[in-house]
Amino acid sequence: MINVETPRRGNFSLPCPNRQTSNSAEIYAANHAICVARQAGFVAITLRTDSEFMLNCLNWKANWKANGWRKANGELVENREELQILDQAIQGVNINFSNDKLLNKN
Repeated sequence: MINVETPRRGNFSLPCPNRQTSNSAEIYAANHAICVARQAGFVAITLRTDSEFMLNCLNWKANWKANGWRKANGELVENREELQILDQAIQGVNINFSNDKLLNKN
């Protein structure tokens, strides 16, 4: 889950138009949140997520990109198309991804 808070729109959720997997949905949510923030004029963004998958992707993204979106074992990165879109959305934005375990408390 990625929580999106904006002064004008509050929290929102959308269906994922991509493959119906949690990983695809998490990437789509991050990308959409960045696009909404950019359209609202933000140049610095903090995305809070409880997704270890997203945080790992962001940590490994530079290496994957440098290696032609391949993992260390030579295999193509799963979800690479979605991650390439996210990589483009991040360009030119001061962005911080925050690990927020409290987002998933029941």
